[in-house]
Amino acid sequence: MREHLEVLEKHLTDEVLQKVFDDDTVKKVKQALAGLKGSEKKRKMAGRTLAGFTGEGKQTEASPEAEKPVDIPEGFGEPLTTEYCHAVGDVVWVKMTGYPNWPAELTRKPEKGSKKNPLQARLFLPPEGHPGTVLTNSKNLTYFDRLATEQELEKCLKYRLMSDRYDTASYEAKYTAAVKLANSQVRCIMTPEAMVPLKSIVPVAVAYTNFRAHYQAPRQPSANEKVKKETAVIVLRDGLENLVRDLGKFEWIWVVFQFSYATSSPSEGGRTAKTKDGVDENDFFSGWKSMIVPPRDTKLRGLFATRSPHRPNPIGLSCCRLLNVSGRVLTIRNHDLLHGTPILDIKPYLPFCDAHPDANHGWVDDLETPGPDHRWNKHEYTVHRNVPTAKNLTSHS
Repeated sequence: MREHLEVLEKHLTDEVLQKVFDDDTVKKVKQALAGLKGSEKKRKMAGRTLAGFTGEGKQTEASPEAEKPVDIPEGFGEPLTTEYCHAVGDVVWVKMTGYPNWPAELTRKPEKGSKKNPLQARLFLPPEGHPGTVLTNSKNLTYFDRLATEQELEKCLKYRLMSDRYDTASYEAKYTAAVKLANSQVRCIMTPEAMVPLKSIVPVAVAYTNFRAHYQAPRQPSANEKVKKETAVIVLRDGLENLVRDLGKFEWIWVVFQFSYATSSPSEGGRTAKTKDGVDENDFFSGWKSMIVPPRDTKLRGLFATRSPHRPNPIGLSCCRLLNVSGRVLTIRNHDLLHGTPILDIKPYLPFCDAHPDANHGWVDDLETPGPDHRWNKHEYTVHRNVPTAKNLTSHS
């Protein structure tokens, strides 16, 4: 043992290590070498550490021309990971020395709160000379996002391999096959920036109400005595009658709807959309602000801490009293739906799991003297006609 250690120390000088590994890995190797001189337990731990570097190739040094920043594909962010979200069978990217992050499958994870047992992952089609199994921790893992198209796959391989910077000829073919194999087993996307717009959401119904202007809809209908008796109907698409069978036995329902009349353009007070080369690539950033002053408040609040209808995804949720179900027509009360609001979904309200009467009210509890209810009574048009609200709706002048 001592003879082998002397050979290692003789050949693994700082100069040699720095040519092969980065500074962080050099530090780990030196710590492992020092551990070989300790107790049996320390020697075993050091042996496992050194074994992790066995068979790992070295990326060649980048040429001066390749020192430019890497062009990261749009939407190719690194997802956040925590030890509590990992599960055996997850497909992940594993950070490795001498190779690009390699696709792998988690085969073991430590118990919550345990720092002794690391995560264990099995590489997809490991490189030549590698044992195929690595022991690591959550800091060296990121989720593998599903690559939906060949273009996304090519971008991923180009970004991960960086063949223009490193000599990847010895493992490029196997790496490409490993990425394709991992991608065939993944179904979801875990990087928020890489999420694609949903194209399959279609309204299932429309609301018929007496609220024709924005300022007519109540803020919180159940807390407004004036509108508690305001009745409306929800008319389902033809052929969806069976979807509401047995719904009439419930007293309250959740109505998921689209804020179809919310601010949708910067000219109406929304946020300016991001553009590239003068072209608006998407309108995700238009029509809403990240900070707003809520009604009856005087301070700016984060949008998700409010119930503003002007949101990145204009989806609303209302708890309405269900009065009757007849065919495909639902009669409701205690609502805040504007006339013509598209309905996306309907669910029964269950008091035993939906009600939390002891919950606090967040920043609303801190309002000593509520500010003015600055309603959107400045809207010039009604939601059902392109005529100013100030005009008599029956007038033709």
